[in-house]
Amino acid sequence: MSEEAQPATVEDLTISREGDDRMAPRRELRKKVVTSGSWATVLYEYDELKRSKKGEEWVRKYSLVRYRKLKGSYRFQKEFALSSRDHVAIVRDTFAEWLAADGEDAGGEG
Repeated sequence: MSEEAQPATVEDLTISREGDDRMAPRRELRKKVVTSGSWATVLYEYDELKRSKKGEEWVRKYSLVRYRKLKGSYRFQKEFALSSRDHVAIVRDTFAEWLAADGEDAGGEG
């Protein structure tokens, strides 16, 4: 995301990009805002263009991205990417297992 077009709301955040010599193009498919405020956490499902000697293909990926709001605009901070549905399923199943083991009396403190 360029410096001149920093989003002011979580609704304006996107993982889509045109791409260049350093970064592959991406097209956002779905987005889920987990948290908003001074720190925003967003889940994305997207396709990323993979280039190789054999040609180009769009590859499905998933990311959890953190943004920080400074001076009225959100700025990218961190991205955790999962490159396959299998990885997403492992994360989902592990969290579900942990939540079930904690039971309803867990207070959320770490």
